[in-house]
Amino acid sequence: LNRAFKDRDHEKVTHPTGGLIFAMVVNFLMSTVVNILVDIHKVLPKSKLSEALTYALNHKEEFMNYLKDGNCSISNNLAENSIRPFTIGRRNWLFSGSPKGASASAAVYSIIESAKANGLNPYKYLYFIFKNLPGVQFGQHPEFLEDYLPWSPDALENCKE
Repeated sequence: LNRAFKDRDHEKVTHPTGGLIFAMVVNFLMSTVVNILVDIHKVLPKSKLSEALTYALNHKEEFMNYLKDGNCSISNNLAENSIRPFTIGRRNWLFSGSPKGASASAAVYSIIESAKANGLNPYKYLYFIFKNLPGVQFGQHPEFLEDYLPWSPDALENCKE
């Protein structure tokens, strides 16, 4: 199972229904595991294992939510690895000066990481939005903002790495 998850995270499924097939297999395996967990009566009620099993059973829907889309990854390693530089330097972020400064830093960091996640050059993307956004009337027309999101065709065309 671990190997299947590893392969799934690192390779794209080429078969058109590959995501659906993967989701069906994982759904079957997860349902089997849940059924086994429900049958375990020999666990001490106050033990850490019991707490973990109870938590898993109480949050079964949330844990299996990713199965609604076969393209969703079972792992959040990509997200964790993208914020690693931020968490390593978080001591420096303590000195933002004010809550507004910290909020601004978080917003900029979010923009940069979103650009990276969409295959954009962060510098080119920041240049693109700072050059074009001041003239956009998105206060009156919020839908105009869609054209400047990192996955928009204009941003992809102008800011690809």
